[in-house]
Amino acid sequence: MTRIRILVGLLVLATPMAGAADTLDDRRYCAALIDKYTRYVGTSEYSPLAGMLFNDGDGRLAIAKCSEGDTATGIPILERRLRDAKVNLPSRG
Repeated sequence: MTRIRILVGLLVLATPMAGAADTLDDRRYCAALIDKYTRYVGTSEYSPLAGMLFNDGDGRLAIAKCSEGDTATGIPILERRLRDAKVNLPSRG
């Protein structure tokens, strides 16, 4: 019984670490998407060009979601916006 508790405890401790690696990779990918999006499709509110170019609402939402760590929401929007603009997506790995 003690061995099972130890194994379960180790599994519980290791699970967040595995998720953290995925989150870090997703955040890096999101940052690469934002870079391409702001360079080729629109501007971010932090860009020196802010206010000069129109930035669509979906793009702003995606940038905000990625900045908050909600990459699951931000990544698909940015990917779609880049594909619509015929911009190649950055590599994910």
